[in-house]
Amino acid sequence: MGRRRRLREVHLQHGVLPGRAGFRAARRPGPSAGEGGTPLSPNLAGRVAAAFALGAQARTSDVGELVTAFPHAYYPESSWEGDLELGATQLALAARELDDPRATGWARDAAKWAKTYIAGDDKSTLNLYDTSALAHADLAGLLRTGVPGAALGVRELAADLRRQLDTGAERAEKSPFRTAVDVTDFDAASKSFGFAATARLYQRVTGDPRYAAFGARQRDFTLGANAWGVSLVVGVGATFPQCPHHQAANLAGPSKVLYGAVVNGPNGADNFADLPFPAGAKECTRPDESFNGQGSRYADDPSSWPSNEPAIDFTSTALLAFSLAGTS
Repeated sequence: MGRRRRLREVHLQHGVLPGRAGFRAARRPGPSAGEGGTPLSPNLAGRVAAAFALGAQARTSDVGELVTAFPHAYYPESSWEGDLELGATQLALAARELDDPRATGWARDAAKWAKTYIAGDDKSTLNLYDTSALAHADLAGLLRTGVPGAALGVRELAADLRRQLDTGAERAEKSPFRTAVDVTDFDAASKSFGFAATARLYQRVTGDPRYAAFGARQRDFTLGANAWGVSLVVGVGATFPQCPHHQAANLAGPSKVLYGAVVNGPNGADNFADLPFPAGAKECTRPDESFNGQGSRYADDPSSWPSNEPAIDFTSTALLAFSLAGTS
């Protein structure tokens, strides 16, 4: 009873009790590596060391098809220079915190891969397949402190962030909802949050707020300012997905287990042809699709995975955009 009482006191302190909204979100598990300065748990230490060792073995010429998922078409990633830029940047930042003499070398590596990415043809905007915006923003901070022999400077990084934002801004000008993403293609929510995050990153790097309104509109699109009037974040807004393509949510109700999860959103109408109803799923449908059109569709039922399946990458990009909005 003592442990239960202590748990209840903690829940009361934070305003979350079983049965109340946000209870499960507040109690999501997270790993702990111990107090600062204490030895790491050996399993975590081994895995982190293995990740660094694998990074040192990366192929950087004649790369060919990247390893993502099988079949490759499921997650067809082709951009990789930005990933190496991001990895080298984070190594340099960590090394500087620890006074590790390798920091400058890693920062130079990051600048080299940034220059390679910018000069290449395989460029996109912030989403599951392209992390260059994150890398550019952190690398810019490193370069400002001085990196002898760096292959580029802050100006080039800022210009590429502008390129990414201009890509969306030009498309948004032609959309009645000022939407930067193609609502007949996958990843509408994720890419919208990516634009919102990149607008904040650009302002952090340059101090220039010119894309602030654009970024806010892309965030608003995911929160219901769209043709369907539906928030793509479960539990947020007056209207949000009630019948997601998710086993546990189908059985228990989406707001109980998926609070904060992000679904794909509108997608190409052709992607919904002949979708089977998941075996064993509870019947659930929100039949009003009166706003579908122009080759795009959003459907709120368990079979409609092209528009209504939550995903970790969608949600993580949303968390990034929201956190940047809250701290900038």
